[in-house]
Amino acid sequence: MHKCFANADQLLKQKNGRNGSDCSSKLSPWISIGCISPRQVYWEIQKYGSNGNLLKLELLWRDYFRFMFKKHGQKFIKAKDEAQGTDLAPDAELSLQKWKNGETGVPLIDAAMHELNATGYISNQNRQVVAGYLVNTLKADWVQGAAYFEEKLIDYSPASNWGNWAFIAGVNDAKESKYAIVTKLPKELEAKTDFVNTWQPSSIDEAGDLVSA
Repeated sequence: MHKCFANADQLLKQKNGRNGSDCSSKLSPWISIGCISPRQVYWEIQKYGSNGNLLKLELLWRDYFRFMFKKHGQKFIKAKDEAQGTDLAPDAELSLQKWKNGETGVPLIDAAMHELNATGYISNQNRQVVAGYLVNTLKADWVQGAAYFEEKLIDYSPASNWGNWAFIAGVNDAKESKYAIVTKLPKELEAKTDFVNTWQPSSIDEAGDLVSA
């Protein structure tokens, strides 16, 4: 953890919102299994000034979702309007399967899903991007998307996972909140970045490991 925060460039990359695995602190798996605590991470951030503000915000949102579930239980992710969330695309099931497999045809979405399937991890930014794409573009069931993340993520946290997905789907307080959900312009989704090139199917073998060029 000390090494992570000592590298200020790491946090600046995260703050600047770059895509890919290098824009993440990679601390969440260790937090999820209790090797380090959010309190430890918070005080470590304090040592390095404003560079870690974005990571500090993520810790606060982690607590927010945890406390909301503690207070409201499953009501927190229930739609305010019972009819909300039922307007799915006719091909929603097929779209969901293509999304899971990283076969949507959109380079950034597919690369992120390939990374998730191979490693059990993607950055927080890319989680929002692929979730927003499933919900808003493909018009598929957000609950199935959240369940897939639950199955795959090595840093799975029930409150953060389901809270964030419900938030992006707009079934709780998303419309009233100032929380910025990450969105990408079409050209950014289509760009052939190093991250996208790394997670092309040809770069991954059958075991899910990266293949050296």
